[in-house]
Amino acid sequence: MAKFYGAYIAINSLLVAICLSVDVIQNYKIFWVFFDTVIPAYLCIFNPWSRNKLLSWSHMLTKLEAR
Repeated sequence: MAKFYGAYIAINSLLVAICLSVDVIQNYKIFWVFFDTVIPAYLCIFNPWSRNKLLSWSHMLTKLEAR
């Protein structure tokens, strides 16, 4: 679960930082921050296909690191 939470925190912080730095969405920042928080949570924690994909990427990266 630590891998899923770590991926969620990384993706969420990147998307929220981009969302808060863009001036185009001035009046709708709360909506976009909420949207950018819910979608990565669904993808990293609740969606089984995405969790399997994250695990395969993690396994591939650990194999590369071991070389």
